[in-house]
Amino acid sequence: MRVFVTGATGHVGSAVASAFRDAGHDVGALARSDASAQRLAAAGLEPVPGTLGDPGTFASVAGASDVVVHAGFEYAASGDERGDVDEVATVAMLTAAREGAADGRPRHLIYTSNAYLLRSPAAAVDESVDTDGPTIPPAWRFAVERRVLGAASAERSAPVRTAVVRLGLVYGGDGGSGPSLFAAALRHGAGVHASPATARMSLIYRRDLAELYVRIAAAAAPGVFHAVDGCPLTTAEVARAVSTAAGFGGRTEELADAAAVHALGPHTVDIMRRDVAVLPTRSFALGWRPRFTSFREGAATAFKEWRAGAR
Repeated sequence: MRVFVTGATGHVGSAVASAFRDAGHDVGALARSDASAQRLAAAGLEPVPGTLGDPGTFASVAGASDVVVHAGFEYAASGDERGDVDEVATVAMLTAAREGAADGRPRHLIYTSNAYLLRSPAAAVDESVDTDGPTIPPAWRFAVERRVLGAASAERSAPVRTAVVRLGLVYGGDGGSGPSLFAAALRHGAGVHASPATARMSLIYRRDLAELYVRIAAAAAPGVFHAVDGCPLTTAEVARAVSTAAGFGGRTEELADAAAVHALGPHTVDIMRRDVAVLPTRSFALGWRPRFTSFREGAATAFKEWRAGAR
């Protein structure tokens, strides 16, 4: 297949693009700078110069691709993701897919969303959770999800399939929240977590996540898929796994608000406090299984990758 990926120099997008490349597909990737283009070319990907906010720079490539994976995003000065840019880029990709499918070949758009925007009750939720109900801001993400899913078309002359992948906390490599967890453990001599210790986290190993995208594309599967390992852990359990991986024998330390933010950073502390427990029911139905059934099993590999500076 011909695959086009946005965000292919990022923590998630780079793993996804590499997984498609390793599966034998031709992969083009949006390059927002000369430096990014050089990195993409060195990784065996075809750079496509452009930006998410200027669809004219990538629309023709997206329309000619069998699969488009939107895993990129842009930040505002406040540090928040820019929903306006995401919507412009997503609408352009949907339009390109619809116009490209006029040649009779199906097109498939896979949109990357976030499981940490879901509110979990006492029991974990799967892909059937109602996103019209209470969710964690920003609400625009679910509005874009619905737009993506509503754009699917089964017309024989121009079939367009759409899927949404909601990410759990992605660990592995040298990006995401994993480095802050491991670095804090080395400074404190223990796995560190914020309160409450009983808040749940849903996680996924980076390469397992990437393989889910490839499987969704291979099956031309539509709908929502949760990219999590299916084993939510409490913040205390996550800290214990970090401690064990870092060689501190499972010792953990719960930090108060200011100390937790100082040790882990505001983003990681925010994630720890959300109490998000989600299940990958539809992902498992595709036959996908993560190599690490939980962060307990994957923490040691993630720690080694972080220490080695692995991408």
